[in-house]
Amino acid sequence: MAAQNPPYALQTGFHGAELFRRMLKASSPVAGIVATGDLAVTANGTPNMSVNVAAGEAVVHGSENTAQGSYYVRNDATLNLSIAASDPTNPRNDLVVAKVQDAAYSGATNAWSLAVVTGTPAASPADPATPANAIVLARVRVDAAVTSVVAGKITDLRPKSTALTAPLGILGYAQVTSLQSGITTEVDITGLSVSVAVGTNRRIKITAQLSAASSVTDDVGEMYIKEGSTRLQSSHVTLRNAAALTMTAVVLVSPSSGSHTYKISFARVGSGTANTSVGVNDPGLILVEDVGPA
Repeated sequence: MAAQNPPYALQTGFHGAELFRRMLKASSPVAGIVATGDLAVTANGTPNMSVNVAAGEAVVHGSENTAQGSYYVRNDATLNLSIAASDPTNPRNDLVVAKVQDAAYSGATNAWSLAVVTGTPAASPADPATPANAIVLARVRVDAAVTSVVAGKITDLRPKSTALTAPLGILGYAQVTSLQSGITTEVDITGLSVSVAVGTNRRIKITAQLSAASSVTDDVGEMYIKEGSTRLQSSHVTLRNAAALTMTAVVLVSPSSGSHTYKISFARVGSGTANTSVGVNDPGLILVEDVGPA
């Protein structure tokens, strides 16, 4: 086979769909959902024999040909999928999948869909086979003789695409350049608090910097990275009279998903009073970054 021009990168030439899909696979070698909440499978609000699939995006690898590449798929609203009636005697496992059908490789259909693959009832049921060109989103346990599917019977099996396993970068940042003076006990530093949204199973890096001086020599200053009243990391220096010294601290945490607020506090341990000493070229700061999966 001769060399092929890169798709959509040159001004002339025909670019086939398969070449574009291969480019997509090269940029996302791991198939799966794109963002944390994408295509999540949940029980119906009033449990019945159906499940809901959330809106979202995913990358699905073709599995029928080594040159098939990958498909980008998107669901723009919650979709309700029916679950087949339960067996009167034995349980079964059903799979909720995102699948692509491509007539270039088999059949006559060109479409993608969210679907339920119904399993076979058995005393110890196994998962049914995953269709070609598909990713599994969830397993639904359908117990014998049930008339509804509840949340506890749904197991999340969504794989995470390369985009979701990579670091997401800066989640929040704050800095101050104004003096905070007369510190005699531990205080939160005004302006050095940031609220961030953390995804599921993510590792977070928090970096802090603060300069301070004391009214007396050999005072001790301590800076803390905190969430609420919990100290996550600390740094301390022996302060000098009127001469500012800088403290830095870094901590890695794996918090629960959802909103978290991190802040910087400062305390002096010796005698006298302390002042933060910051300016345009030496700000106090807090930086919160997503550095990848936990």
